Amino acid sequence: MKKLNAFYYNKENNSTCVKQDCKNYSDILNAVYDIGGGHETAYGLGLDIQKAINNDKDFSIDSYIEALEPDVYTSDLTNWLGSRNDFVYYLTEAITEYGAQDGFQALAITQQIWKQEVARAIYEAFTK
Repeated sequence: MKKLNAFYYNKENNSTCVKQDCKNYSDILNAVYDIGGGHETAYGLGLDIQKAINNDKDFSIDSYIEALEPDVYTSDLTNWLGSRNDFVYYLTEAITEYGAQDGFQALAITQQIWKQEVARAIYEAFTK
């Protein structure tokens, strides 16, 4: 895969952005917005995946996804969960399918499920 340059960090507004003239622009935006909810963390994942692909000729999305970690502070997890109403779907999945045993575990699993889904969607947009 050739070097990717879809995501970049904008120092002026302290955020990660997508270049409008990049290959698969609409697919990448769909991954960030439809699945990622337009959340800054989704943009950050895109930039991280892009860097990983560019720096590792043997990049594996499955290995990348397995290594993803949720935030470690409850306040970060609750802020993330509260940023979008539809994130509660992932919370339900964490409880019913993964058997979360306490509040922190439920929140951590919730965010991890979301990050994995967003990362795979962004990767698939890159490789179309």
